[in-house]
Formats: sequence, C-alpha cells, structure tokens
Amino acid sequence: MSKGPKGEYRPADVIGCAMHVDKLTTTGELEEIGLKQPGKQKSGIEGSNARSESLSNERRSEIAKKAKKVAVARWG
Repeated sequence: MSKGPKGEYRPADVIGCAMHVDKLTTTGELEEIGLKQPGKQKSGIEGSNARSESLSNERRSEIAKKAKKVAVARWG
C-alpha cells in the first residue's frame, strides 16, 4: 500500500487504481484505511520501551557502534 504526498492511500496495482478512481468519481470521497491490527503496533511500542529500559548504557552504546559500522560499510 503506497502513500501519496499528503499521506493519502494510493493502490499500487492497476485494478486497485481503477477501483480507486471509480470510488472518487461516484462518491467523491474515500474512507481512510487504517491498520488492520492496531494491537500489534501498541505491542511493538511497549516491547521496544521494555527493551530500552532493560539495556544498560554500555550495551546500548555497543549496539549503536555496531549499527554504525554496518551502515558505513553498506552506504560508504
């Protein structure tokens, strides 16, 4: 599911695009499509907060240094 410049929904396939145009021309508006499972997003946020609280500053620093090395190797 791709997004337009203003964050609106835009279908990626031809049939989806045709249906999108049809809905726009017949009704003049579209319903906003949200997350199918918003509980997963909430769970992921809670998990990341718990992990950041459990890590020490030294371990977090080690992870960041390793990530930086990988990024430099990949992107130069």
